[in-house]
Amino acid sequence: MTLLTMGLIFLLFRPKNKIVINKEEVVLKSKSLGKMTQKEIRVIVWLVIAIVLWMTYSLHGIDPGWITLLVAVCMSLPIVGEVITPKAWSEVPVPTLVFLTAALAISKVGAESGMTDWLFNDVIQKMISTPQSIFVLALVIFVVAVVCHMVLGSCIAVMGLVCPLMVTYATEMNISPLIPAFMTYTAIYAHYLFPHHNLPILVGSGEDNGGDSTRETLRMGLPLTIAVFVVVCLVEVGWFKVIGLY
Repeated sequence: MTLLTMGLIFLLFRPKNKIVINKEEVVLKSKSLGKMTQKEIRVIVWLVIAIVLWMTYSLHGIDPGWITLLVAVCMSLPIVGEVITPKAWSEVPVPTLVFLTAALAISKVGAESGMTDWLFNDVIQKMISTPQSIFVLALVIFVVAVVCHMVLGSCIAVMGLVCPLMVTYATEMNISPLIPAFMTYTAIYAHYLFPHHNLPILVGSGEDNGGDSTRETLRMGLPLTIAVFVVVCLVEVGWFKVIGLY
């Protein structure tokens, strides 16, 4: 998926001017930066602490969200922190946080309201019988995941909704649940058409961030759909057979 995405970027966004990398200038600018500052060292220390606490969640049981918040607070404290300033707090993208909160809640609402059961029993099972071929399964997962992603918008919301559906849908095939789960994950997280379909794209879009517009995202997203199809329905199907998972 990474290679196909890189290829599409090279194909669709060709540089208008010739790119010349002056290695000598790079070396000079690197030397001009000097040694690591105390602030940079504190950043590294706090990030290492956060990563270690995230990785050891099974030992201490502290939710990763609380760890992230506590580390951010510590990075804003005097002496031990002084990394995050009041100005930085004011630049927190509140609309994005609200969008994320709503996205995370959709899967829970779907389960509690019966929407998940309705999608599985009245839509998927009635329209499509359980396939006998893993290629057909991959095609069904690709179509359902992409369509739901286009409607709901959020990767997280669609993942929480579609993944349980596809795992249940494939139970009659007597295959590992890792297969439909991984295919669903790939189809959702690798695909987008507009910035709100993928959080990293959303955060990086706009003149004040990565500089990409909705038009450029759509220009990339349309052929990217074909790349996702190739990976889910061909590459992953072949890989699961090679490793003996299917």
